[in-house]
Amino acid sequence: MKTISEIIRDVDTDEQLCERVENCLNGVKVSFIQLGYMLRILKERGFDNAALQDRFGLSKSTICRSIQLNEQFSENGYSYKLDEKYAAFNKSQLIEMLPLSAEQREEITEDMSIADIRELKSQEEEEPEEELEEDEEEEIDEET
Repeated sequence: MKTISEIIRDVDTDEQLCERVENCLNGVKVSFIQLGYMLRILKERGFDNAALQDRFGLSKSTICRSIQLNEQFSENGYSYKLDEKYAAFNKSQLIEMLPLSAEQREEITEDMSIADIRELKSQEEEEPEEELEEDEEEEIDEET
């Protein structure tokens, strides 16, 4: 079995090494979907977060996030496989997309940075507040 150093030395170009990095990152994303699926099954079989933390050394947030990633981004919401429509997104983007509605997710593209996604999220949060303020102003006008 080759060591990482030997593998890197065997790579001829920077582009080949970049492709290997991208493959590793895609593997991480898929692993989180698979981890979430297995954790969901264990929870269905009676394991609670504390038992999962003790058994696997995972934090509660890692357990919850993995399960949420699986619920929202796996095929049919309950699968070992990443839904194809999210294949171009990286793990960090998927995590940022967790609190978004399906409609909001449609606005996200794979070339958006985390900062771009957060900005979109903050704009979405501000809009209901603006609408609420407008509704309150209309109610006040109707009362006078």
